[in-house]
This record gives sequence, C-alpha cells and structure tokens, in this order.
Amino acid sequence: MEIMEIITEAINYPLNHMKELGIYKHSTKNIMIVGGGKMSYYLARQLSETGGYNIKLIEIDETRCEKLCEMLPNVEIILGDGTDKEILMEQGLKNQDAFVALTKIDEENIISSMYASSLGIRKTVAKVNRVSYDVLESIGVDRAVKRLENAELVLAVFDATRDLNEADYRLIELCKGKKAIGIINKTDIDKNHLKGKVEENFSQTVFISAKTGKGKEELAKAIEETLGTADFDTSATAIVNDRQCECCKKALDALKDADNALMLGMTMDAVTVCLDSAIENLMVLTGEKATELVVNEIFAQFCVGK
Repeated sequence: MEIMEIITEAINYPLNHMKELGIYKHSTKNIMIVGGGKMSYYLARQLSETGGYNIKLIEIDETRCEKLCEMLPNVEIILGDGTDKEILMEQGLKNQDAFVALTKIDEENIISSMYASSLGIRKTVAKVNRVSYDVLESIGVDRAVKRLENAELVLAVFDATRDLNEADYRLIELCKGKKAIGIINKTDIDKNHLKGKVEENFSQTVFISAKTGKGKEELAKAIEETLGTADFDTSATAIVNDRQCECCKKALDALKDADNALMLGMTMDAVTVCLDSAIENLMVLTGEKATELVVNEIFAQFCVGK
C-alpha cells in the first residue's frame, strides 16, 4: 500500500534530527500506533519488516488484539483505550519518537496527536477522514495555529478536486515568512485545478496522489531542499530518549570525577570506582545491563497475548 510508504517516510524524515550545533542526531526508533484497523496493521507490518523499530500498537477491542498478536509477532500489542491519556503515559508515550493515531474518529486522532506533540514527541501523524475546519475549531483553533507558527517546516496540503476555501486561504496566510511547501493532493483526479493559486504563494509546490503514491519522491526532495537535510545520515547511531541522554550524562560525569581524582593524587581504587560507574551507565545505555527501573518498565508494558 503506497499510502503506508508515505506515512513511513513522514515518520522517518529527520525534521528534528540535528540540534543547533549539528552534533546531536535523533533517529526514529520507538513508534506508538493507536488503533488496530487495516491501516494500522499495514503500517505496523511494513515498519516491522523494515526492521530497527520498537513498535507498540494499542487497540481497544480484545478480539482484534488477539488477532493482531498472531499477525504481527514482532509488534507489541496492547489491549486498551489509546485515546486515554493515563494509558498512553503508562505505555511510555514520553519515550516514543513517533506517534500515529489511526482510529475511526477524527477528533480523537487530532486530540491525541496534539497531546503527544505537547509532550515533545517529534513526529505525530493523525488520520482525518473529513476535510473540515470545524473539527479544528471544536478542539481550539488557537492551539492549532500556535503549533503551526512554531513549526520548523509546514507541509500545507490542498485538495485538487475543489476550490480553495476560507480555511485554505488562512493556512496560506499563516505560511507566509515560514519554511513551507505547498502540496496539491488528489492529482490523479485533477492536476491543474489549483496549480497557479498554490504556486504563487509557495516557493515550492509538489503535486502528489496519496492514493497512487505519485509524487512522494518529489516531496522528499522538496523537504530536503527546504530544510537542508540532504546529507543527514539517518542510519547513524543516535541518542533517542531522555533515559539514554541521562545515561550518557552520568557516564561523562563519572569520567570527569575519575580525571579529577587522578589530578588530586587520589588512590587508584578511587579512580577505579569512578570508571566502574561510567562503564555501568554505558552498559545500561546499550542494554547490556538492565536496571530495576528498566525491568519494571518492561513488565509494566507487558503485551497481552505475547
């Protein structure tokens, strides 16, 4: 399914891979999917077959959970309401690199994705079946606009089968002065309907079809050019969550303590204690040693049916 490839690319694309000095890369490893429908299944299967991901899928229906456990042996299937904030937190939402909401209810997808984004999740995807500005109004237009204003990159999507409406024009206005790409979707039906109207407002305009997958290479290239990320190595080793950052910090602090101990003329036993602490934190980082906290977290997230 081509649409799954587009979502996969959106999850993987390094919009926030490099911090200001260019010395910190963030790659997508931990992915949470809410909803156990067909789209969730195909996405989880594709990511699982690609390899290198820790995928957690939350589904509210017990029978569907059991079936998903059989069909997706390498995916952690959780029985629960994926729109419940408490459940999301219990399942480690804060430690995820990407969050994908694919339930049948648009409002729940939007709200849960915004909640994930508010926790610092770098990549969030929400499935919306109805193109309706009223949906955004019902959950607070101001919040949506604020997120757009703070976005590093805006992908403004327009429907090629209809004229621009009030919401579209407002979106265009909000994109002025920002890094933004105009995307005209459904070009398999009509390619030229909005061509001039969108192109005159964006430095780059891409014509795609989510149905056929046409235009995804052009979109990827446009994103690279806009963000200057063409040379990023997304396969490189990366520190991907707060726990790993903390392990690195503790290891570095222990090495500094060891260095100070040597400078102060302390015994080698004191230096060794500091070095052991550094090694221990690095082993926790790589998974060679599991602390009680990590073990408890694993059992707290134990999968039904595994």
